[in-house]
Amino acid sequence: MNIELPLVKLEFTFKAEQDILLPYYAGSAFRGVFGSSLRKISCLSGKDNCHACSLMKTCPYAVIFESQEGLAGRTVNPYIIEPTLRENRLIKAGEEFSFTQILFGDCIKSLSFVLLAWSKGMQFGMGKNRSKATLISVIQKHTHGDRYIYGFDEDEIQPVNPIHVVEVPETADELRIKIQTPLRIHREKHPIKPDDLTIGDFTASLLRRIELLYAGHTQTPSFMTDKAELLKQAKLLVEEKRELKWQDWTRWSGRQQTHIALGGVVGEWCFKGDLTNLLPIYYAGEVLHLGKSTVMGLGKYVIF
Repeated sequence: MNIELPLVKLEFTFKAEQDILLPYYAGSAFRGVFGSSLRKISCLSGKDNCHACSLMKTCPYAVIFESQEGLAGRTVNPYIIEPTLRENRLIKAGEEFSFTQILFGDCIKSLSFVLLAWSKGMQFGMGKNRSKATLISVIQKHTHGDRYIYGFDEDEIQPVNPIHVVEVPETADELRIKIQTPLRIHREKHPIKPDDLTIGDFTASLLRRIELLYAGHTQTPSFMTDKAELLKQAKLLVEEKRELKWQDWTRWSGRQQTHIALGGVVGEWCFKGDLTNLLPIYYAGEVLHLGKSTVMGLGKYVIF
């Protein structure tokens, strides 16, 4: 069984022009470069607040980085940056490095702005030292084979396939997941700790995220069936293994001029039961992440 998600998954490769020291978790730093550069090349009004701008519905920066309110006054941004999980945070001058970005739904139409934002943003530089890097290539990652779409100093962007195919088993009675980056789900405005996280919390958060992505950024219905029934089935699953822990992490917010706590749950988790109807949701979540700060790559898990 396959499900088709309206997204593109892009692998960017850069070459460092100076040494770059990445922060402990680089998703925040990459997001800062991307957002700042995208605003510079997109904004026509010069306003400080996107929500007061009459161009908000068509501006690539506003659509991608400052999404409008969606379903029930809630919204999620239609992109995810996935930095490579590497032990060595120092990228030496001349070294190539890569990361992945996912673009969901209608924002794929702004692909040329996205590529230009990354190219110009990394030339402006990362971090306090403004260490520069040059774009080498952009490749679309796809189930049926990778596709080269753009490279250094090229004038033409190759067409992308706006559908990402996810292969899903027909049935299973066990699901084993590894949460790789901090998963931060809130209950009553407080982050849920490892011992308190339930399968219901996990599934409800994932269902909300998928619903908001489709409602806010596509004109097509999602692949999900009855959400209430799916959540009911998830709550019948039985936990088989729980090796979860809390991983602290903070990031510096230039906008708010303060450190923001973004710690969350990581580790391995296994549950059993009738997963037939739930498998598409959980396999989609491998690509889409869940919880808070997914745009920086948090809430990433793999099924193994």
